[in-house]
Amino acid sequence: MMKLLLCHNLTDPRFAFFAATEDYFGAQGLEYAGAVADADIAFYCANMGFNYYTSEFGHFWSDSEPYSFERDMRNIDWLADRVEKIVVYIRDDGASLIDHYFDYWRARGLLGRIIVTKDFSFSAKFRSEILGRTFTQDGGGFYYHLTKILDAFPQAVSFTDYEPIQKVMKRENVELYAGIKIFTWRFHTYGWLGQGYERDIHQHKDIDLFYVKRYRKTIDGYFRREILDRVTKIRGLAKYTAPIDVREYVDTLCRSKIVIAPWGLGECVWDDWKASINGVLLLRPNTEYMTDYYGIYDAGRNKALHDFEPDLSVFEQTVNNIIQNYNLFQQMAHDSASYLRNFFNLRRHADDFISVCADEVLL
Repeated sequence: MMKLLLCHNLTDPRFAFFAATEDYFGAQGLEYAGAVADADIAFYCANMGFNYYTSEFGHFWSDSEPYSFERDMRNIDWLADRVEKIVVYIRDDGASLIDHYFDYWRARGLLGRIIVTKDFSFSAKFRSEILGRTFTQDGGGFYYHLTKILDAFPQAVSFTDYEPIQKVMKRENVELYAGIKIFTWRFHTYGWLGQGYERDIHQHKDIDLFYVKRYRKTIDGYFRREILDRVTKIRGLAKYTAPIDVREYVDTLCRSKIVIAPWGLGECVWDDWKASINGVLLLRPNTEYMTDYYGIYDAGRNKALHDFEPDLSVFEQTVNNIIQNYNLFQQMAHDSASYLRNFFNLRRHADDFISVCADEVLL
């Protein structure tokens, strides 16, 4: 029996996945450790921003530095002194650079004992080309999509309230990104597909374009305004762009033929999943360099996905093509939604989590 140490409370609804799967895990040979000394492997969530720890790990939290990278590293150091292997989930909004994690663990001699898991990472093709690419920080992590926006709209740099910083991935870290385990840790039951977003796939669509977004004073906020300007100029379509009550958001989105989901601070936005699991066509900037657990950003797997280039040169043309061929594209999107709902169930998530742990412990 493999013993897994959890730092979080199973009664916290944000971690309901682990409570719901405890018996199944046990039947598969994975048991939650009652104490640190009993554990074969530990699970730690980094960059979470809230106090999810049990009383045993109360010293992991400080109200004076809830988002501190240094605090996370101290906590992981503490675990590394007591447990041989640690699965570290790094919460993120996309495929950001995490060189600072790798650099720290290399200096501490922990690289061989840390298993990194994220919702997103870089595709194999992009990893082969990644050295020399520039990543940009603008109020969050370092992301490639922000560089792509600046390439298309250099004037966005004067729009942001932040001072953008750029860096290039370090040569010594390139291969480490291939070792990231792509899994999903969006809690509240399990993953992105356990959020209760599912609606009737076949409901009537009375809205052609749905585009409701926040417009921060950031690089991505400028990009979103550029898209809004183009949406506003499109004639002859039923559009929804007004602010909406959060309780009505998903229902209104699911009445739409197309959801436009531009990048945010990271590459992903929750509309990506709300659209894909409901057979709504998802129109977003080309993000083929990023991969996720469900294959949302792979047009070969997610048939609801349609993309455009960040310079918006073919944006209106892409919208018109979708509308003109809507019946064909809608059926493909429905097929993908059915696959996502049926394949990525609670048991699939549980089995894949077990493999994340077992593959490392058995090495």
